[in-house]
Amino acid sequence: MSIKKSKLFETIIFIVFLLLLAIGVMSYNQYNLLPVKLILSLLLIITFLFVFKKIDKKVIYIFIILGIYLFYSLLYLVLDNTINTIDFLTAYMSFIYLFILLFFINKQFLSIESFNKLFFIILLIASFKYGYSVMMGFTTRPGVFGENNFEILFFILLYISYYANNIIKEKKFLFFMLLIVLLSGSRSGIAIFVAVIFILHLNFKSLKFKYLLYYAGAILIGLFFVDLFVSRAPANGIEGIDRYIFYLHFLDEIKDWNFFQYIFGNPVLTPLSTETCNDLRYYQSLFSNKNDGSCYSVVLHSFILRLVLDHGILGFVFLFYSINYILKISNYSFKTRIAILSALALNSISVSSFNNILIIIGMIIIVTIKNKNRILINQKTNTYNKSCEVN
Repeated sequence: MSIKKSKLFETIIFIVFLLLLAIGVMSYNQYNLLPVKLILSLLLIITFLFVFKKIDKKVIYIFIILGIYLFYSLLYLVLDNTINTIDFLTAYMSFIYLFILLFFINKQFLSIESFNKLFFIILLIASFKYGYSVMMGFTTRPGVFGENNFEILFFILLYISYYANNIIKEKKFLFFMLLIVLLSGSRSGIAIFVAVIFILHLNFKSLKFKYLLYYAGAILIGLFFVDLFVSRAPANGIEGIDRYIFYLHFLDEIKDWNFFQYIFGNPVLTPLSTETCNDLRYYQSLFSNKNDGSCYSVVLHSFILRLVLDHGILGFVFLFYSINYILKISNYSFKTRIAILSALALNSISVSSFNNILIIIGMIIIVTIKNKNRILINQKTNTYNKSCEVN
């Protein structure tokens, strides 16, 4: 990749995020005055133009399998004029994003220095927006790009990448991450960050004082999460929690499935039952764009439930296997891959995870950071930590 092209890529990323951050921090009564999804979608298209001419040979087999699956699904869309295009794209967006991500493998654009600078700016401005939003009573669920269930995952993914690409970890990054997560009011975000703290920062082979501090911190955050969950639970208990209701409707939808449906999911864009749609009519904004009262798996919110319904267990396994493989050939260590996959999986229990534009942008940033020695860095990090303990 030419230096000129890499510099242009970096510049575009910085301009877009600085613009969104600047407007977002001034948008005191909403997430962002700008159309963030549209701008990030344009960013995705522009960055894709940098890489679409060539794909790494190591992911050719994923490219072929995914290409066949998407072609078959698109053919179904063309032949069945009852399917709404937007409904189709919503159901298949995670696989479209995966298809795009394949082209970014081994296309290293961002220097470590530039990534660190961008990430710190994002954390600094986001913490300021979260802080004044909560303290001044504007909202209990602040956000600078959009709903914070999504952007907290975005921040966490970038934090994992920061941890994997730097030998010496500056405490200010962890401090601002903790501040943002605690101010967010996002139960899923807090749970995800607790899990990531355990995976990245704990050395189970050496339970020394330093690691006990991490245990204590993670436990405190966990207790805060439990308290927040209990305080926000409805009076009628778990039966009133929306995610539990979605899960019950999911069970109703699959109760008559055969073996092949469990493996491959429903036929392309099969609507949910009338009973499910009627019971979930409160979420009518997520109903079909045909405006005929029908609804699809997106109304269940949880990405895992949606993935199994539309693409089966095989689709779920294929997606997460592919993400893991992409990270592996991008020289991310086993621990880092587990942290990223855990973050994505935990988020997918509650909301749309990999199906969100902010998350795919985050994944593109992760795989395009210039560093071919990430596993070596993790080894050096462990050595550095041990030397600090001795001193």
